[in-house]
Amino acid sequence: MTALKVSEIAKALPLLQVTPDIGEDEAMEAITVLGLCNGSLIGLVRFSGQTAWERHPAGDEFLHILAGKTHITVLAEGGPMRFTAEAGSAVVVPRGLWHSQCPDSEVTTMFITPAAGSERSMKKDPRVAG
Repeated sequence: MTALKVSEIAKALPLLQVTPDIGEDEAMEAITVLGLCNGSLIGLVRFSGQTAWERHPAGDEFLHILAGKTHITVLAEGGPMRFTAEAGSAVVVPRGLWHSQCPDSEVTTMFITPAAGSERSMKKDPRVAG
């Protein structure tokens, strides 16, 4: 067991430029994995561009914004919820809800995400079949 200097690791992160054509392998290469905890992946990523929609049926996702600002949309039962998270903010996205992020320019995030069963979609509304 060692203490990780998250701020130093974050400074060395490559910038992932998210585009509709980005593959999962390319995205995973830009993520720095810090470890696993109770079946969840703990990692850091620095990115720009609108992310794909994703959801995690196996559990909640925790996001801690380390640098920058991002706009998060969560597709909840009562309709889309939109909010902005800046450096120092923490967000818990409930299990199974589709969500996406769009930073102003770039954002650095620490995340704790269920390691199994995550789904991704590039559709405008991933809840609609077809």
